[in-house]
Amino acid sequence: MDIADYYEESEYIKELKYKDFKKQSNKLILKDKGNKIIIFYLPTCKCCKDIIKLWNDLSQRFNYTFSFYAINCDDVTNSNDLVCSNFKLNRYPSIKYYLEKNNKIHEYDGLLNRDDLFYFLCKYM
Repeated sequence: MDIADYYEESEYIKELKYKDFKKQSNKLILKDKGNKIIIFYLPTCKCCKDIIKLWNDLSQRFNYTFSFYAINCDDVTNSNDLVCSNFKLNRYPSIKYYLEKNNKIHEYDGLLNRDDLFYFLCKYM
């Protein structure tokens, strides 16, 4: 199964496209309401493939706290490369999160392992 197919078939993770964003003050903002967490990935990236199962597990446990998303930065057909360049990513996978209470996008800067991500998400329960 292709990495992109995995996220498209997930019950708790929405695969994003450029059309899911709106441009506001020269920034891209996700149209959906609430707290959001997005993983930016490349299908050819080994680390991106390694985190699939973890991302799915976390999305099942924390779907009432965050809406989980994934975006394939190699998907030029849907202009996802424009989204990824707008967010100025410097590594893959990259995780960004948006907290509705402060209306700001943050970069997750912890380790990409189960313990660190679980602890991070628990802070917002």
